[in-house]
Amino acid sequence: MILVGAMVPRMAFADNCANTTLFGMDAWYSVLECENGEIAQSNFQGNKLAETIGKIVAVVVKDALFLAGFVAVGFVMYGGFLMVTSSGNPSSVEKAKKTISGSIIGLIISILAYAIATAVLSLTT
Repeated sequence: MILVGAMVPRMAFADNCANTTLFGMDAWYSVLECENGEIAQSNFQGNKLAETIGKIVAVVVKDALFLAGFVAVGFVMYGGFLMVTSSGNPSSVEKAKKTISGSIIGLIISILAYAIATAVLSLTT
């Protein structure tokens, strides 16, 4: 069996220090220091390792919260679909209302958490 990782060039995933985004989410390496267009090895040496790990975790958490917002919006749409297709059935209407209200609460929580994570990340970089 051929290992796919062995066939990929060394810097294929983080080939430069450009702030790359995908659908509004930052790359995990976007907060690291660069030297000559590549990620500096000093990010992972000595006392700086803990700081680097903290920065990476902050970016990943921020991206996860961003994704949670999209999932919550999807559940709002699903609840709306349940409401439309309930045909006036009281139990189906109640299920749709619970789905919509729960997803709106989740959306509010994820928006607030994303704002806090973004603020903390901007303070650390």
